Amino acid sequence: MPVHTEANARFMIRGDNGTKGNGNSPLFVVDGRPSGHDYAAIYNSISMSDVKSVKVLKGPSQTNVYGSDATGGVIAITLRRD
Repeated sequence: MPVHTEANARFMIRGDNGTKGNGNSPLFVVDGRPSGHDYAAIYNSISMSDVKSVKVLKGPSQTNVYGSDATGGVIAITLRRD
């Protein structure tokens, strides 16, 4: 798999007022497992052809299951099961 260097890519769901060290970056969740805030690491760890769906979770009622790490929202990625 080729390595991409989109390390400067930035996702913002709730504006730029974050109080945590990750700013207000969304939490990436892959197949139900929190995988961090680093888009480049997520992008390089999965093949886009394996992605079944991507959902953006914005409100506290949708993100509270992930705790304070999800204050910037959640990008939930589901992979195909072949």
